Amino acid sequence: MMVFLGYGQSLQHSRPSTDVVEGQLNNGLKYYLKHLPNAGNKIHMRLLVKAGVEQEQEGQVELAHLLEHVAFGPSPHFPKGIMHLESMRSLGMVRGDINGGTGMKSTSYYLRVPKEHPQSVDKALHWLRDIAADVKFNAREVEKEKASVKQEMLFRESDEPLIVAAVETLEAKIYPCTRFTDQLLEGIEALTPQELEHFYKKWYRPDRMAILIVGDLKEMKNLEQHIQKLFGDIPPAQQMQKVTDCEEVYQKKPPQFYVEELAEASHFLRYQLYYRTQLAECIQMPKGFLSSIEFNLFLDILRKRLEHVYANQISVKNEYQYASKPMSYSIQLCGQPQNSQEVLSGITNALQVLKAYGVYPEEYKEVVEQYVSQGLPRAHNFWIKQLERHFLEGHPLFASPKALETQLRDISLSAFNEHLKEFVQTQPQDIGVITGSKLPSYYKNEDWVRKQLSELSKNQLQPYVLPVVTKELIPAAIKNELKPVSFIEVEPPIKDSQAFVLENGVKIILKPFQPTSGIGAKDLYVQGFRPQGASAFSMVDYASAVVAPRWIQEKDLRDYSSKALNSFKETHGIHLSEPFIDYRETGMAARAPLASTEAVLEWIYTLFQAVSYSAEKVKAWEILYKEREPYVPSSEEEIKSYIREFYGDTVIPRYYGYRNVNPWQNAKFLRQHQAEKSIEIYNRLFNDASQWTFILSGDFNAEEMMPLLQQYLGNLPEESVLTTSRPKASFPKPLLKGPLVRRIKTQKLMSNEKYYLQYIQPTKQVLSWQEEVLVQTLGELIETKLQRLRQELGLSVYDLWSDGYYDLEENRVQIKIEISGIPKEIEAIRKECQQIVEELKKGDISEKYLEAAVERIKLKYTEAYLQTHEKMQQRLYDVLGNKRPWVSHQEYLSYLNGLDPKAIQQAAQRYLIKENQFEFIAGNISP
Repeated sequence: MMVFLGYGQSLQHSRPSTDVVEGQLNNGLKYYLKHLPNAGNKIHMRLLVKAGVEQEQEGQVELAHLLEHVAFGPSPHFPKGIMHLESMRSLGMVRGDINGGTGMKSTSYYLRVPKEHPQSVDKALHWLRDIAADVKFNAREVEKEKASVKQEMLFRESDEPLIVAAVETLEAKIYPCTRFTDQLLEGIEALTPQELEHFYKKWYRPDRMAILIVGDLKEMKNLEQHIQKLFGDIPPAQQMQKVTDCEEVYQKKPPQFYVEELAEASHFLRYQLYYRTQLAECIQMPKGFLSSIEFNLFLDILRKRLEHVYANQISVKNEYQYASKPMSYSIQLCGQPQNSQEVLSGITNALQVLKAYGVYPEEYKEVVEQYVSQGLPRAHNFWIKQLERHFLEGHPLFASPKALETQLRDISLSAFNEHLKEFVQTQPQDIGVITGSKLPSYYKNEDWVRKQLSELSKNQLQPYVLPVVTKELIPAAIKNELKPVSFIEVEPPIKDSQAFVLENGVKIILKPFQPTSGIGAKDLYVQGFRPQGASAFSMVDYASAVVAPRWIQEKDLRDYSSKALNSFKETHGIHLSEPFIDYRETGMAARAPLASTEAVLEWIYTLFQAVSYSAEKVKAWEILYKEREPYVPSSEEEIKSYIREFYGDTVIPRYYGYRNVNPWQNAKFLRQHQAEKSIEIYNRLFNDASQWTFILSGDFNAEEMMPLLQQYLGNLPEESVLTTSRPKASFPKPLLKGPLVRRIKTQKLMSNEKYYLQYIQPTKQVLSWQEEVLVQTLGELIETKLQRLRQELGLSVYDLWSDGYYDLEENRVQIKIEISGIPKEIEAIRKECQQIVEELKKGDISEKYLEAAVERIKLKYTEAYLQTHEKMQQRLYDVLGNKRPWVSHQEYLSYLNGLDPKAIQQAAQRYLIKENQFEFIAGNISP
């Protein structure tokens, strides 16, 4: 690696060979260039600035964040701002290719530019140069971005704002350099352009900045020289700024104890326990960085052990990694006050046992494998994350993900257990209590709490006993009786797939293929379905049908318990696995490593075994259910459920191949369902094998797969008790005709209001795929135009989107707009949205707007995206379940390239009509 100290001097570093070109200009600015051949068509660029929340002064609220927003505004090289449509088109970029982020210690600006677009990297560097030295603090722009930042804060607002505020208040007291105010919006409003400019000049200095560029880079030497020339003339800082060492301040603090009381939640109780820790090795060295990974592994093991005993009452968090706080971890206890004493002592016991006895080989292997498969970034993400950490915190560089993985795997179990002694703190130095006003005072008494945490002594410790691992759901004797059945191969409905019908009538579609790298690329995906669901029964029993699969499993009505099933799934890496009953369809889905194929099929086999009614178990469940606190929906759940009911929707949207009602709907259905009826419906739907189709995809060998399918799926039951056609109609739908406006009052506190503008047009015939893509493009074009609400009109919007799609299952075209806004601007938002609709109907569609929308839609139809595993499963289902055509990416792109403004105008005139228009305004408002 070569490090440049100006325009001619260089210095050789003795580091592992990473092929990273690293340079430092005379003014202190650093740059890192990493060439990755075959890295795709995007080049990833970053400007990192060591300036964030920690550099704000007392009383300043979101100042660094607001500065980040202002930096996206007009600049010398982009007079209309980088986010303006013309600016992004000049870079060959679309929305989503550019963003920024502000953290505790730093602010980052990042772009993904197309490598083949002329001068895209050069133009992007000029924008980063504008940020590094030429941000302007125009009062109008600052005011506009204040509104945007406030909206972003409201967008992040939790459905439990009082509890979140209490936690943030506690942590602002416990951790140095953190900020919290209960006057967030007022604090943002109070910021001035002068304060922003002062912060910018003080902290946005070249010696605190770095440029990162990762991708398939050409002419590296020229790129390097261009960076040196473009950024080299930025004046160096005149004096060093004193930076508070927040880590040192924290570690030297005496133990702390704080209480936040919630008058609104009289019997609420939560303990926040904070454990300070330090690594024996410096994190800037390879051993120290590996030690920080070991710290994560320790927390994963601790989390698993505590969750096994206390389930959802406990959460464990690495405060250093996930919140950029000083080196520490937290354990949160939230549960019933009456068992808090037991849980507090149990937490200490778990920590003492870990420190005294270490971990088992099985636990260590599991968390290492989990980190390698899920926590270790790959390809360009590895280099971006690694170089960011290297610049911001001095973390070492590793030659490749494999090199880091190898060093991690070289850490033996005995070495890890020895290192645990460094990490494990058996008593929290800092404690926060969030309590209701009516709980006894001792729950918030420091002496009482610390006593519960220190009750156990070492002579009471016993080694941890690993929970029983469920490796099989079916006894070996029964498995041995499952003999492979015969099959016939039939004409496949999709190119490069294979189709079979087993002896019992089960239909199987195999799609062996190599998925695009990413989530699930090395997994097996399975989904099964039959064309009958709740509609095959009386509508009185709809609730009983929909909740049946989940309710049966949670009530342990099978031959195995829900705890055993969870253990089985965890052992075999099976996830996103659920059976479901929808209005017109019954089905299941699962994803797992290919090595767990037999385990997935074993689970599916158990789904088809008849469930027996147990009056004792049902009665026990009914008693527990009545004692539960009523489920309070999130605002989002409440709003979306209201809109579904308004339209009379019955079909549950598919997600990763399965369908689940949201928790609030589930709670409502549970109050309505009849236990015996749920079991009866379930048994009748999960039976007749001849009605079931299973789709399996992944990088597997079909011949090797078939014997297992013959054994497990071939022995599913063959009863025939239901009609075989999928119902065409849903519940009788309300006769709706627009325009209509409805106001929704939410139960939970919302600082914002939500505005929904929706156009719903029922369809009598199945839409062609071309019309479906046209509708998607219309929705995207609306979203492109919506950007002017913020960029040109200066409205306080952050969360806004539009979508156009064809809902085959509900037989309608839907074009939806959703925007969060402050109440006083909702009418202006409504007016502008409807103005955009009228423009489209009149043909006011510029080529630049259409081109931007088309480019965004094209991202859905690239070959690489269509080859992702999740998208492949969706397309397979659309062909087999919804009878849609199989369309190649070339056909999609060819059609999109031929779209013109006239086609969009005609689509707008068809769908965006007053009779189809429905508006919803949701918030803490009077209906």
